[in-house]
Amino acid sequence: GNTIVFTSQFSIWRITPDGTQPLQVTDPPGRGEWGNANLPKGDYDPRLSPDGQKIVFERLEDVNQPNGGYNLFVVNIDGTGETRLTNNCFSQGLANWSHLGDKLVYVVAAENGVGKYDLYMMNSDGSANRDITPNYFPTDFLCHSPVFSQEDSRISFIGQWWEYELS
Repeated sequence: GNTIVFTSQFSIWRITPDGTQPLQVTDPPGRGEWGNANLPKGDYDPRLSPDGQKIVFERLEDVNQPNGGYNLFVVNIDGTGETRLTNNCFSQGLANWSHLGDKLVYVVAAENGVGKYDLYMMNSDGSANRDITPNYFPTDFLCHSPVFSQEDSRISFIGQWWEYELS
């Protein structure tokens, strides 16, 4: 309601809805450095927790991977208490909070350069991180844009098959 979070200059920022009181929340190491990834090093895609006290975001740390080597972090709204949630440098991110703020759901688009698009869920402190993509989905089924239901008992997402022909 009273805070907007966004990425600018490869860092996470916050601002009030009327455009006043901008504050740089993160200052990632090597921000703006380019490599083979689709973006430079930096922090991206912030999401504010339901209580407005924390921000989850992904940090592009390994620019030598073509899909980018991202990890998930959480930080307090004032920039203190930055905490690493993952340490695997997968192509992952676009996390969403549960309505209670105790869980996060996100997409892993690639592991070690291999396309995946699976759904993962973890506690908001990074514990109990796991792949929640149903086993019965075919390997070429892509899951993205996950969100928790209002009561946090289900997750909705967009799913699609990706087909292509080599010519």
